[in-house]
Amino acid sequence: MRCLRAAGADAALIQSLRPLSAKGGTSKGVGCSPALAKASELSHQKRYADAEHELRELIRSDYQNGALHFALGYVLQQQEEWERASEEFTESARLMPGFPETHTRLAYLFYHDDDDDNAIAEARTALSMDPNNAEAYQNLGLGLYGDGRYDAALHAFHESLQREPDNAGAYYDMGITLRDMGDLRAAAV
Repeated sequence: MRCLRAAGADAALIQSLRPLSAKGGTSKGVGCSPALAKASELSHQKRYADAEHELRELIRSDYQNGALHFALGYVLQQQEEWERASEEFTESARLMPGFPETHTRLAYLFYHDDDDDNAIAEARTALSMDPNNAEAYQNLGLGLYGDGRYDAALHAFHESLQREPDNAGAYYDMGITLRDMGDLRAAAV
């Protein structure tokens, strides 16, 4: 995966593309092929449509590779292609049921689609696999916020910040929640 790092790939993308264990769901394993390195570099350059094209070509030859579906979902999410990203992450979850990042991404997409129950369920699934996943806690908080469960949302945001104290997004989400609870003083801090 050294070539992917050199190409500037996102950490979650690199993690998804590592060769997975036998139960992980890759059919051929993922090496650092030139096409994969190119897709990674294009993604790093924010040329997501071009990266999407490269990943689709890779998937054509290795459809059962859950890591490639995750990577395509990531690229589609960056393009705000929410429904198509959800389809790819769902396929990735089917092929790699033990990979928590897929459930973390699905949680956010469900929240974005105002499906708070599924957002909460996917975040909890991710946390059952990786209890230190700050992003999953943040997405759990978003789902709880969307469901009007503000105290529980604040708790989830606190858990996220304990794991990733520099996450400005979690502070923002916490401030919005406090504002909606009527605690403008705490929201301003």
